[in-house]
Amino acid sequence: MALPSAAFPLTLPAGMRATRAMQALLSLLPAQPPAGWTEALVEAALQQRGIGVNRVTVYRALDRLTQAGRLVRSVDAQRTGRYWVA
Repeated sequence: MALPSAAFPLTLPAGMRATRAMQALLSLLPAQPPAGWTEALVEAALQQRGIGVNRVTVYRALDRLTQAGRLVRSVDAQRTGRYWVA
């Protein structure tokens, strides 16, 4: 029986700084919504946790995690980037 993805926390890729925002993002991502994460959903979820981040920080973090193979990105019909834990 497979465990849910939340049982496997994401780890920080080598060479990435462990900022407060990045650590919060890594702990948040495994609890992904069925339609995947969008930048706006990530930003709102982090702000609900008391982590104030701006849009550019979230986009950069998502991009770096995608490049490191921790996330998979796709673009939907409305040209919205969606992210899933790899």
